[in-house]
Amino acid sequence: MLAPHTYAVDDGQVKQQLLPAPNANNVRQYIRHRRQGARFAVPGRSAQPLVDQKTPVRRSGYFAVGGWTGHPGMVGSVLVGAYDRAGNFIYCGRIMSGFSDRIRRDLAIRLSEIGCVTAPFQPRPVDRDRVHWVTPLLVGRVEYREYTSQLRHAAWKGIAPVDPASPHLPIPL
Repeated sequence: MLAPHTYAVDDGQVKQQLLPAPNANNVRQYIRHRRQGARFAVPGRSAQPLVDQKTPVRRSGYFAVGGWTGHPGMVGSVLVGAYDRAGNFIYCGRIMSGFSDRIRRDLAIRLSEIGCVTAPFQPRPVDRDRVHWVTPLLVGRVEYREYTSQLRHAAWKGIAPVDPASPHLPIPL
């Protein structure tokens, strides 16, 4: 079987390339061909050899913020979730990367305004120390490598102007 969403980048141009199905970990990858090293030009040969470089595909989705950790006035990480088909708000993971200092301060102000006493997640995630729980009204776009029961290699990409009830669990491949 071929994976139609795999692309090859060759000399700056993006071309669709059909490759074998995803590997055992269900990870599709971009194949990037690049020139490496300097070599004298020989008639009939390229000046530099092509080297394959694999780069993992990153997925993107919307997730609502249900909690955060950090110091007063500065977010360290956000705990995000999404709704399942039954309408339960499910914990999807913790995001610690993708924040600039300005975004960390801005998020701390916004999240402190919508704080609540108990965890909004059903079921509640494993007890985490010093979590500031919030009502899931703020939605952000998140890039991630894979979703099993939690997001893997997730990075915050910004606040999304979407309905807070719209984030739904990603479908694992």
